[in-house]
Amino acid sequence: MDTPGDKELLNHAEKSLGASRAARSKLEKREVVYYGKKPNTAGLLFMNYASMVLNRNIDLFDDVIFMLDAKRMSSACILSRCVMETHAVGMYALVELDKHVQKHGAVGVGEKVLRFINSSRFKVEEQKGLKEGKFTVDDYHFTEEARGRMEKETAQSVHVLNAMRLLFGFEMEQTGQKESSFEITYNGLSEWVHPSQTSLMHRYAKETQFIETSLGAVSLDVRMKFECAEGVKLIQQCGYLHRDMMKLGVMLHELEGGIVHWE
Repeated sequence: MDTPGDKELLNHAEKSLGASRAARSKLEKREVVYYGKKPNTAGLLFMNYASMVLNRNIDLFDDVIFMLDAKRMSSACILSRCVMETHAVGMYALVELDKHVQKHGAVGVGEKVLRFINSSRFKVEEQKGLKEGKFTVDDYHFTEEARGRMEKETAQSVHVLNAMRLLFGFEMEQTGQKESSFEITYNGLSEWVHPSQTSLMHRYAKETQFIETSLGAVSLDVRMKFECAEGVKLIQQCGYLHRDMMKLGVMLHELEGGIVHWE
């Protein structure tokens, strides 16, 4: 039976999830192209990246709802954090590219776009391993092109925490609050991503399934659903983010005027 605390949190969560489902119903996936060595501009690449971000968040949101309906609460929390990170990285790319264009115009903009598209911590760590002599390029079946990239250390990685800080700061600017509710939600969801006291003992020990609060006792599952709802409500902003990224992409395309870059 739901406690008074459960009822209040559930009511808030269901309203938020209802708004998020409505927003999701208006979103459609966009085609993503592998340009490879096809002629392109930074603008075309950035518009393509905008669709990658949109498509990933649509998939993640749908999976969160599936997990919530199946009562797979831990998995729902993990995926909800992924929604927040994906949205934040899209915002970060938009802000960073806009600042670059305002300061430098088209100079170096293609490389800036590729930094986001080709972001890979795995590849960066592989480059470090090669440099430290942990392996040689002959140990793997690299193509000549891949070998050249490894030796030149072309891989880069966009740090997701920089994107999250941007999201948190933007929210505080908008609300005038000294604390970001998104940061509180992100930190709460992170407890479920990592093996922690919360995700291990609290999840499986029956004695810890209820949390005393000023609202009354709140069950762990209800708290998890509330945190998921708070995280995935960013889907309500995905359409606007995609629109703004596409607008910047069009501007970049016109600004650069056909300069070719290679993915």
